Amino acid sequence: MRIFRPLTSIVLIGLLSVPVAAQNSRVSESGKFKPRFSVGFDFTPEWCLSRKGSIDNYDPGNRFYPTFGVNFQTELSQHDGIQLGAYYRTFHYTQTMPGYTVPGNGDYYVDPYRSGYDGKYVSVQLSYRFYSRILDFSAGFNADFVVGKNSDLRIGGKPELTWEGADPVNLYGFVLRFSKDITLYRGLILQPEVHVNPCIDIDGAYRGTFLGCGVGLKYRF
Repeated sequence: MRIFRPLTSIVLIGLLSVPVAAQNSRVSESGKFKPRFSVGFDFTPEWCLSRKGSIDNYDPGNRFYPTFGVNFQTELSQHDGIQLGAYYRTFHYTQTMPGYTVPGNGDYYVDPYRSGYDGKYVSVQLSYRFYSRILDFSAGFNADFVVGKNSDLRIGGKPELTWEGADPVNLYGFVLRFSKDITLYRGLILQPEVHVNPCIDIDGAYRGTFLGCGVGLKYRF
């Protein structure tokens, strides 16, 4: 599928940049700091906030979404690092229209309808990360690529099985995170976090803001 081509490119660029940057850090720091690497799994439930009717009379709704994925981190110096993550997330749209009567010769009634879809995404996120003893902070960008959808249309309360529905679009945004590393055993680390992620589409239309609060488990090599 064409959707995986840009996704693969972003992941490869991010992964290849990590060892190169780490090598440069090793030379510049002259042995003062040894770069460290970690890999982890995150479960970060999200709440999506969006202005009703902001996109073609569709309402994304303020609702909860389970989100999970993996991340790779490298600490280039005592306080600076890079984080690359890939997450699976969903995004729901709903459009409703009440029933109404069309006046004129032979008045007729138009049944109410509700249509919507669940867009399924792989979110690729690349961020700069600042490490401290009290709290870690990261800021970066995300590109969410559509990998599937579930559509639904109901007219007069009855489902229309032949309706293909609207197509979800790719999302792009800015990600801001705050987290804390809690060492469980040697290199095994628990990492609670909160994040905010406003998103737009390719045309610049605002699509919603993801607010997340979750926990990760990573291993530092």
